[in-house]
Amino acid sequence: MFILLILSKIRFRDQLLKSLNHNLYLSFTMIIRLFLSLVAAVFLITPAGLLSAAEGAGGSEPATYEQLQKLDMERKWQDIVAILNEKDLTAIADAMGQPADVLYALRGRANSALKLGPEAEADYRAAIEMAPKPAGYWAALGMNYRDNLKNPSAAVEAFQQSIAISFQIGNRLGWQPISSTIDAAGVLCDEGKYDEALSMLNHYSEAEVASMAPLWQVNVLRTLGKIYLAQGREKEALDCFQKALEIEAVPK
Repeated sequence: MFILLILSKIRFRDQLLKSLNHNLYLSFTMIIRLFLSLVAAVFLITPAGLLSAAEGAGGSEPATYEQLQKLDMERKWQDIVAILNEKDLTAIADAMGQPADVLYALRGRANSALKLGPEAEADYRAAIEMAPKPAGYWAALGMNYRDNLKNPSAAVEAFQQSIAISFQIGNRLGWQPISSTIDAAGVLCDEGKYDEALSMLNHYSEAEVASMAPLWQVNVLRTLGKIYLAQGREKEALDCFQKALEIEAVPK
């Protein structure tokens, strides 16, 4: 009798332990599942703040202009165009807190890089209409005319507009007007309009060229050398190329 009682107590204890172990296992499993759910919530679900600027456009635009700038730096042109084509650019600009001309110009840059000349032209024209002093936009439009639309006369006109605006605001020796001057002269030279190309470069005196950063001095001299060589003025061309080499040889 006593032995039966002992065995009965042992069986009860074993059943109790099994029940406790089973419950602990279930609790541990529930804890693991809860932890995994929290991880998924943190890393897989986009925070509401990141979608605030994309409402009404399928949630595809970045919420910040900084994200667009990152795509620009990474040269992800198709992504930029896809985002900015989602809806009216003015609405996207308002959501991002940016002037609309900035986004038009950014999409123009992407379209130009994708060789979509007409689309880039429309974007740059829109940006020019909105911006107060759009020297940079005119320069970008000129490059689009030159590289994509193969319209040299329109390219020169756009570069001239960029130069004129820069000069009007007292920015004669900034990189923008110098670059546009070199670009315009290069287009004119390629068109065989050598005198006009030289006239374009003569916007700057020798003293002004000498005061430019070495990079721009070299570019001006090389463009001059190219024009002189096309005219058959080999000695003057050689002098320009030699001066450019001497500037480049100077330790930075």
